[in-house]
Amino acid sequence: MMNCANFQLATQILSSTFLISISSLFLYLAISENGPSTITFVPYWMVIVATSLKMELLFSWISYAKKEAKLVLYFDVLFKIGVLIITIIGVSMQFTYIMSVGGFDKAPQLFVYGFCFGLYIVKVYACVFVKYLVTVCYDYCKRQEGDGLDLISDV
Repeated sequence: MMNCANFQLATQILSSTFLISISSLFLYLAISENGPSTITFVPYWMVIVATSLKMELLFSWISYAKKEAKLVLYFDVLFKIGVLIITIIGVSMQFTYIMSVGGFDKAPQLFVYGFCFGLYIVKVYACVFVKYLVTVCYDYCKRQEGDGLDLISDV
């Protein structure tokens, strides 16, 4: 039977594997295209995103395997923040380039697809952070409840 921790690990592995696969596919398309986008930052940005996603998945596995290792868990959270920042910077650069060439219709398809993929990564990691914050707040409230201190007083 699958408990909550195993379900969270399974969904994180699936989503990270999906993101790594798409990032690798875009990297392959960028290299095989031999067009104007191969001499820009997009292939390098995709290499950085793919590598950081693989590193983040590795640290997630370590943090789930060793629940008592708080340092690994905090490093995993910091790594997720790094992936999110790298992705936001890349998406901003791609959006600037797309708008400078005249919009989505005139931009190379690789830029448009990379932009959409970057927005998807931002959405996934935003959901991860909201879930993490809710979990931290919930644990804090449970700890406070156990101490006999109420966070919300009766009116």
